[in-house]
Amino acid sequence: MKERKMEPRLEDLKIMQLRPQNHQLAEELEELQMLAGGRKHPHMNFDALLQIVDPELGEPGYVIVTMDKSIKKPVGFYIGLKGDREGKQTLLTLFSGVHPDYENLGIATMMHDQARKLAGSRIKQSTIRPYNISSLIVNLNHQGFRVANRYGPRKHRFVVRGRMDFPKKEIDVSALGNLQRVNLQNSSLNRAREEIRSLSQQRRQFLLELIEERGHPLETAYKYVDWDRFRGVHVHSEGNRKFLLLTPTMAPRKASA
Repeated sequence: MKERKMEPRLEDLKIMQLRPQNHQLAEELEELQMLAGGRKHPHMNFDALLQIVDPELGEPGYVIVTMDKSIKKPVGFYIGLKGDREGKQTLLTLFSGVHPDYENLGIATMMHDQARKLAGSRIKQSTIRPYNISSLIVNLNHQGFRVANRYGPRKHRFVVRGRMDFPKKEIDVSALGNLQRVNLQNSSLNRAREEIRSLSQQRRQFLLELIEERGHPLETAYKYVDWDRFRGVHVHSEGNRKFLLLTPTMAPRKASA
């Protein structure tokens, strides 16, 4: 990427969609994946990106791009696939990222907003690694979606889900001061497990620390949350530490005799 002579400006940014004839941009997006996330998606090379937006294939998804007009280069991308869940149209967020020089400008939120508009009232779903806190913040705090599950056992990922047309619930941050915190950075796995299990059984709202280090062994702690009883609804910051606010869901109905 060309070096900028000044700080990025919002007025230089343009949100657009990848078109099937734009081969050069697709190649640049493949390179941007490495710059934005340190890795390429295992299947989203430039051929696959063009196929996602190809009308000949029924346009199975969206590839949204943020361009910096001043240098004519892509600085952010969002890849989403259309799908079906329980008979309802869905949007699956497959991969997204922003160039490190352009972080904290709201680019990820703008691209997700564009995906929301394109998808209409579809259900949205994505999977996010616990250490990818910037994506969690966009999906939960800015978009109003919920951590509804996790899967593993080795790859601990959160399943984020929600309806596009569901109103976002504002969180009263001042009310979080008295909640119990499960601190992972300064804890053992056994202690964290017992705390999580106890709070899950009591169905008490609590804050669970997020691990910001890729492959941290305490990521295993997330599997002890009873995801049938809790949803992650907000990322709460306390200095450099980040916590996932877990709120009890409605009690499951008992089967009638």
